[in-house]
Amino acid sequence: MSVYQYIPYNRISKFFKDMFSLPLSEGGIDSILEEMSQKSEVAYRAIQDRITKSEVVGSDETGCRVNGKKHWFHVWQNSLLTFIVPFASRGHRVIEEYFPGGFLHSFYVSDCWASQLKTQAKAHQLCIAHLLRELLNF
Repeated sequence: MSVYQYIPYNRISKFFKDMFSLPLSEGGIDSILEEMSQKSEVAYRAIQDRITKSEVVGSDETGCRVNGKKHWFHVWQNSLLTFIVPFASRGHRVIEEYFPGGFLHSFYVSDCWASQLKTQAKAHQLCIAHLLRELLNF
């Protein structure tokens, strides 16, 4: 409810009390999410590894707010998997941290932001949406 529907902890707590007569504190909800996060770490790293080895990797980022400050959700994906990381910077450092070897076996499809173009890849390609935008504005 928190991660997928973005429902605040206080509303989740009220939901469980109202629907199931189950008192669940905001701290309890946070503890459950932290435990599930730790349990999913193996799967998360497996997704990261499979993205690294993909023939084609798509990449993008979008702005978001974390504790009232500007951050970025960085996304890498192939046809089956998506790997998402929140980061305080839009720069190349996030790519170096999560994909330090780049994508040597991959066609890297992106909006060709400078940090993406610095990433080692078999080849770089401008994504179709950005290509169409460039053609329409030509």
